[in-house]
Amino acid sequence: MLVAATVFGATLTSCQKHVERANLRNAKDTLSYALGYTKGVSIANSIKREIPDGDSVVNKTIMIAGFINGMNGDKINSQLTDEQARQIIQDYFKDLENKRVLAENDAYQKTKDSNNKLMEEYAKEEGMKALPKPEKYDGPAVLVKELTVGKGDTIGVNDYIYTSITQKLPGGKITFQTGEGDYRMLPVKGLIQGLQQAIRTLKPGSVANIVVPSELGYGRQGMNEVPANSILLFDVAIQKVFHNEKEARAFWKQECEKRNLTKAAEAQNTEVLGAPQNRVAPTTPAAPAAPKAAPAAPVAPAAPVAPAQ
Repeated sequence: MLVAATVFGATLTSCQKHVERANLRNAKDTLSYALGYTKGVSIANSIKREIPDGDSVVNKTIMIAGFINGMNGDKINSQLTDEQARQIIQDYFKDLENKRVLAENDAYQKTKDSNNKLMEEYAKEEGMKALPKPEKYDGPAVLVKELTVGKGDTIGVNDYIYTSITQKLPGGKITFQTGEGDYRMLPVKGLIQGLQQAIRTLKPGSVANIVVPSELGYGRQGMNEVPANSILLFDVAIQKVFHNEKEARAFWKQECEKRNLTKAAEAQNTEVLGAPQNRVAPTTPAAPAAPKAAPAAPVAPAAPVAPAQ
């Protein structure tokens, strides 16, 4: 488009580095300069945020000429109509977004292929079992190796578990843990989808290793110390299971008093207990949203509870 070349095609022209100092003779001049300066800073910041390599894409001299035409409402001397100007900007950002998505999809596909091979290796471990895949999901299955078989009823989706848990990346980096011998009260419904599915195959007293594919974990967005598209490894030990919130709250309060936890720690975990609807993990293999505060004892990183819907 010829008009696009007028605005963006002249980017090879060097920008003015020096502007003659304004002569601020009176209050009107000073106000005018202040308005121009603050608007200039605002526009410069917008370009830095929204346009990669803005200095090489935008010719400041031509942009200022357009700004002056726009300020004056000079449609006669303007080289673009309002509609043309809006369309050029829309086309530019649409093209920019398309390039970003293509790059992201390419990186995702490479990571996905690597993750699939790694999940296949984990599946070969002795005692590892693959769980049924969720509906409309064709990625790798969640894997569970039960080291100690629990007793009683299988854990339900509306239950609360008193558990110790460690979350790791395949390289061994720990991204969350309750601490050795330390337990937390967590709502099953509030866990990330893959971990929730695995927990629901266990019973009170179960100790297990769990492998969650990225699509059923934090997906393309990642979470805190967990990079995007990460497989997650969990070591869990389920000490107790509660079937309702009231019992879970009462037991957790007793534990806080017994372990002399701070009031802040008690309040934070109690809030999570009563708010499984404010989860931080998706219920389908979609990208998760921003996380809510994780349950905590004295000091700990974010737990594998799910991003708020």
